[in-house]
Amino acid sequence: MHIAHESHETSGAEPKRNRVLTQWIGFTTATLSILLAWCSAQVGIARTELIASMVDENGANLRYQVASNKYRLLQAHLQQLHALLPEPELMAQTEKELKQLEGQLTSPDSIKLFKSLRLEGKRILGSVMPSKDDMTSFAKMIRRYRQEAESSRKWSEAYQPVIQIYSKTAARMENAQILAEMGIVISSIGLLIRGRFKTACILWVTGVICFAFCIGITLYASYAKNHALHPAETLVHNRSSDYQQFMKDVDNTAEDEKLLRDIESDIEKVYPQ
Repeated sequence: MHIAHESHETSGAEPKRNRVLTQWIGFTTATLSILLAWCSAQVGIARTELIASMVDENGANLRYQVASNKYRLLQAHLQQLHALLPEPELMAQTEKELKQLEGQLTSPDSIKLFKSLRLEGKRILGSVMPSKDDMTSFAKMIRRYRQEAESSRKWSEAYQPVIQIYSKTAARMENAQILAEMGIVISSIGLLIRGRFKTACILWVTGVICFAFCIGITLYASYAKNHALHPAETLVHNRSSDYQQFMKDVDNTAEDEKLLRDIESDIEKVYPQ
């Protein structure tokens, strides 16, 4: 009778502990499901912000490429114009020798011929040698595009920390998402074999451990992102403001219009109607 009574109490306790275990497994699975949904949302947000940052970075880098190409092109043109300029020392020596030759002439006809040749030489030299205004204008544009390229380059590089932050955040949230999925699967297996109480408990504890690691990763990912994102976005904003201010300060509309008017005036003088 005593043995039968103990067996009856044991058989009655087993369904009770199985029910308790089932409740805890269900609670753990539901919590992991909520955490899985939250991690999925955070991955989507991080990926969206990552793509947006990469698009903005590409736009700033495109501005850098355009300004850099203009700078190199104008630099090459200026080098060509500089090659057309005569050497100052050579010009001074030539002028000195010409004056000596002119001083040695005694015939009026020879003096007139000599002066006419000098005038013809000056006319030819003036037709092939770039003017001082053109050279100065080229040099000014080169400095302007060099500064624009430097400003846009700094703006483009400022996006790299932001891109890295969102990329790392998405990766960490994906790891947390995988842990939540593993915890759900492991806990569900424990629920299916709840008749084997010890094995089911081990599986449930494993699911709880996955839940704890998942919580830890999500908290760390959120803290790391919030801690580093504000300085990075501030840097991007400052570099963008510097570039926009530079483009506003170097507005050459009035100078460009004056240059066009001067060119049109020279055309009218060279090709009179």
